[in-house]
Amino acid sequence: MDGGISEEVWTSKKVNFSFLKTFGCEAFVHIIGYGVNDFGYRFYDYEKHKIIRSTYVIFNENVLYKDHMQD
Repeated sequence: MDGGISEEVWTSKKVNFSFLKTFGCEAFVHIIGYGVNDFGYRFYDYEKHKIIRSTYVIFNENVLYKDHMQD
């Protein structure tokens, strides 16, 4: 495979990773309706104990959630 990404080798198409964000970074979600076939990010709401999906998100990759947790 010569160090290539499997998807690119199999399909001969460049893979787009621009939508990936730092796992555990601070995120601000605008809660709106969401279609089941649309792209979106998934978040876990610890207060309501449910998963939220949204395409309207602002990420602050300079701040990690674990840094805000109290011991």
